[in-house]
Amino acid sequence: KEIGRLLMEIQKNQSQLQGREDALKEAERQLYQRRLAQEKEAERQKSDRAKLDSLRTDLDRASAELAKKNVSIAELTKALAQRDSVSQALRKRVSDAMFGFEGKGLRVYQKNGRVYVSLDEKLLFMPGKYEVDAKGRDAILALGRVLEQHSDINVEVEGHTDDVPMKGTGQIKDNWDLSVMRATAIVRLLTSVGKLDPKRVTASGRGEYFPLDAAKTAEARQKNRRTEIILIPQISQVLDLIKN
Repeated sequence: KEIGRLLMEIQKNQSQLQGREDALKEAERQLYQRRLAQEKEAERQKSDRAKLDSLRTDLDRASAELAKKNVSIAELTKALAQRDSVSQALRKRVSDAMFGFEGKGLRVYQKNGRVYVSLDEKLLFMPGKYEVDAKGRDAILALGRVLEQHSDINVEVEGHTDDVPMKGTGQIKDNWDLSVMRATAIVRLLTSVGKLDPKRVTASGRGEYFPLDAAKTAEARQKNRRTEIILIPQISQVLDLIKN
């Protein structure tokens, strides 16, 4: 009986020990899972910190670039204001020098930092011709005297015609030829006297392709037959800022 009792006691103890071992294994399993979860969380936090550091670096770089651009924009705004001021002063000088011709086929205006001197065909040329007549010569020479005093001004001369086809067999074949020849005649006159450097002057013909008035009327065609002399202030600061 005593042995039986002892055997039962041993079995009971073994059962309790097995239960404790099972509980211990479960606790170890849960601890292991928690450790894995903590390691994953630590890796996630590490990755998040790396991303945050990268975003901060990008933000600092973007802020520095924005500050630099703001400075450049301020410099460009100042330079453009200077350009417009130069253009306005130039427009006034040109208007004053050519005062006697305004309202007689000549118009001086300012646009986008440039000064435009627009001359009607009747002020410069006979219909279909490219030789500058006496009235036009006086106007061009008056403009040339102003440009002599501004070595920082580039000049573009554009010839324009109407859309009436011109068919020639001589030196002038069509409207495009006529517009080019007229622009070249003006350039030659501008550079024939005084100190205007030919390197500063460009001649081009636009033909009939840039009309002021697209209507098919005599009045519209008369407006379209013109020569435009474009005065471009060469402010290096503006050009450098635009390039950058």
